[in-house]
Amino acid sequence: FWLKHKTLQKQCSPGLFHRLASSAMGGKSKTKQTVHSRRSKKARGVSTGVIHNEKPVQNYINRTKAMARLGVKLPDFRRLCILKGVYPRDPKSKKLATEKTYYHVKDIRFLSHEPLLRKFFEIKAFVRKFKKVQHKMGAEKRMPLMEERLPKYTLHHIVLERYPTFDAALQDMDDAMCMLALFAALPANQYRKIPAKDVQESIRLYQEFQLYCIKSRCLRRMFCSIKGYYWQASVQGVSITWVQPHQFAQELPWEVDFEVMLTFLEFYRTLMKFVNFRLFSMSGFAYPPRRDELAEKNAAGVAALELVALEKENSQNNIVTQAAALDKDVNDFADTEEGRKMQEAKTANENASKVFEGLKFFISREVPLGPLYFLLKCGGAAVGFATEASPFSAEDDGITHMLVDRPPEHLKIVPGREYVQPQWAFDSYNCGVRLPIAPYAPGKAPPAHLSPFVDDAAEGYVPKQREILNALIQQRIGGPATKVKKADGTDGDVSDDEEEVEQQFQAELDAEAKGIWHADFQADKAAASTAPPSDSESEEPMDPKVKKKLAKAEQQKEEELKRRQALLSAKSSRLYTAIQMGKAKKEDELKALNTKRKAVKKQKKGDKKQEA
Repeated sequence: FWLKHKTLQKQCSPGLFHRLASSAMGGKSKTKQTVHSRRSKKARGVSTGVIHNEKPVQNYINRTKAMARLGVKLPDFRRLCILKGVYPRDPKSKKLATEKTYYHVKDIRFLSHEPLLRKFFEIKAFVRKFKKVQHKMGAEKRMPLMEERLPKYTLHHIVLERYPTFDAALQDMDDAMCMLALFAALPANQYRKIPAKDVQESIRLYQEFQLYCIKSRCLRRMFCSIKGYYWQASVQGVSITWVQPHQFAQELPWEVDFEVMLTFLEFYRTLMKFVNFRLFSMSGFAYPPRRDELAEKNAAGVAALELVALEKENSQNNIVTQAAALDKDVNDFADTEEGRKMQEAKTANENASKVFEGLKFFISREVPLGPLYFLLKCGGAAVGFATEASPFSAEDDGITHMLVDRPPEHLKIVPGREYVQPQWAFDSYNCGVRLPIAPYAPGKAPPAHLSPFVDDAAEGYVPKQREILNALIQQRIGGPATKVKKADGTDGDVSDDEEEVEQQFQAELDAEAKGIWHADFQADKAAASTAPPSDSESEEPMDPKVKKKLAKAEQQKEEELKRRQALLSAKSSRLYTAIQMGKAKKEDELKALNTKRKAVKKQKKGDKKQEA
């Protein structure tokens, strides 16, 4: 009966059915019971004493499975990964499909315990209820009440989790400052889902950080390019580099997903609030700083902010303590190469932060106010501008420099003032000295604006303007004596009398004013100091035997290099080939620059001859 009852057999599990059958038949189905019990154990994953080939544990999971495990859709999954700092991984196994996006299993397990996940579910449920209320009667009265019940969350715990120390937060400030500067220049757009409150908060946080840089004078260098203004500041010994766009009307490209960028902005805004509060409190100032309503209405930017000291004595003590700590670190490593580099950087920073001290600038209305006000205040200058919120007007008698960008015939020249183009301020701050004003006069084409972020000596090509600036810096600052190579190959100290150095520098400036290139001036000077060699003193031709030996040695060297390259593995050989190609490309670029420089020099000589 038990064996033939198919309905009961289907309803019961195999183990239960055979136990019932065995008890009904007096234990005759014991063998089948053991077999089926083993099968059931195998199906449940329990070891039966038999060794099987188990599949290796997979450490990676694709995005679709990760979203299913977390129970979220793609927008929420992207948002959660950005906020938590989880990024896709490249699986080591080649069996996995390369066209898919993979994440580590531990990262997904880490995301599953995030409290924000529950908040996302609550917001999703709230949106569903909110849409239902919109279509009912009396929705206008109930809508404000529903908006107040919107679930809210903060990212404070994520910031503390990702940056356990303040130094760790400062080291990740580059991306935060670039994102804030970008959205501070973007317009609010309803169609691209860029809210006005996010733009306004980005402007506020960016200006507060600029105010700290002005007060501490921690700006180190800047470069103006077609993309924007590159800034670099040193905060607590950490270099922070960011890009500020030009003050133009920005176009919003449709291929950019601004929802993803707004998620990054949301996290970086929370980070910047912590950082700004810490920096202001360490300097002894209240946070947030006070805002001047009149200056803010006149679009004065960072000039509308005013610092409020908590306690004057404490703020001064904090600044002195920080400076003393930096001096102690430099003195502890004064005998090492790293200590010498720190001392040079400290000297350069001090020169840049005091380059405009005692000067009074007025920025004309055609000149961009924001970047130049920030730069001049970091250099210690008093700055006025063409708005009602300016601390002084253009008729002030104490103004020493006027920053203009218009033809000289449109200027109202006031005696006792210097009229210069904005590039003079940029180049002077990067050099740490006040450069001559004549090359930057209104109506003239200014010299080349060189980037301080490039090491020209390491690149292998030193522009002519860099040589001129180096000579100016050495003359104005009075740097240490440099080592030069004499004619016999020995080292010598350049420690001549100051009068000779001043005469040489004045001669170079006179030559530059006449339009003579620096290289031509040096060549003419060398030709005048040394007489041309006579025919008797000319070098004798090389002995053919010596020439043959040198050629043979060079050939052996090339053959040895080829043998070594043949012994390399395929991967090392490809890497070596790529390195050689990079070197050849760099040499070609340097050769093209030198050729272009010679062509320009030749063209200028021809123009001078035609004029004569």
